Order: sequence, then structure tokens, then C-alpha cells
Amino acid sequence: MFLLPVIPYVTDRPEVLEETLRQAKDVGAEYYRRLHERFWEIAAKYEIPLRMPPELYSDLLDDRDRIVVMLEQMDYLFRLRGKISAYGYAARAVARWEGPISDLREKQIPGISGKAGALIREILSTGSAKEYEQLLYSTGVSSEFPHSTQDP
Repeated sequence: MFLLPVIPYVTDRPEVLEETLRQAKDVGAEYYRRLHERFWEIAAKYEIPLRMPPELYSDLLDDRDRIVVMLEQMDYLFRLRGKISAYGYAARAVARWEGPISDLREKQIPGISGKAGALIREILSTGSAKEYEQLLYSTGVSSEFPHSTQDP
């Protein structure tokens, strides 16, 4: 369950977890939508990113890992909005890429092109990407939740 506090050996007992899930089911699917909306409203109010911001990990990761993390976060954020995303596939492809990551400035990984390819080149050139930053700090919850599909 999203944001469920768990204290090992106290709140994770089977009967406690079962009762928590039963109560969530009684409220219905609306519970999860409301929870996400409220979380996004609070994050926007305090200008908190929806995932870990790159300032906290960029210096710890090499280029390959930084690209993978950013693509995975973008995939998560698109899917959270109910949208289709190819960024998860791109992240896995970059992680499996056997050549030097710097080669991706000129080359493309087979199957990765378009927006994902451009995003990878932007991250390699600048250390981040505008679309990633916008998505990470996005607000406007009500407009983000309709289950439309959009292939990045």
C-alpha cells in the first residue's frame, strides 16, 4: 500500500496487514486516487519533487547509472499518471548496453530512438534533461490523473 507505515514485527503481522487491506478495499479504488492526489498537492505546495531529485545522487553515479535512474523515474511518473511510457524499456536497454556509454552521443541503442534517444543525449551533454526536471517537479494534479495514453 502506498505510503503505508510499517514497523517490523509490530505492524507487519499478517492479521494487521489483512485488516488494513480489507479497510482499503471497503473504501474502494477511490482511496488510491485520493491518496495520490493529496500527496501530489502537498508535494506541489512545498515544491518537493515526486521522486528523489538528481542533486542527491548525481555525484554518486556514473553516466550510465544516472541515465538509467532518470529514465526509470520518468517511466514511473508517466505510469503513475496512467500514461504509456517507453522510458522503462530505454532504461533497461541502457543498463545492458555493453559499449562505452559515451558512444551514445552519436550512436543509438537498437530499439531506442525518438524522444528517449534525444533524452539520453541531453543527459550525457548536460547531466540532466528539461523534460525530466519538468516531470519531476510537475504540479496540476487534477489534469494529470485522467487515464489517457501518450507515448513519450
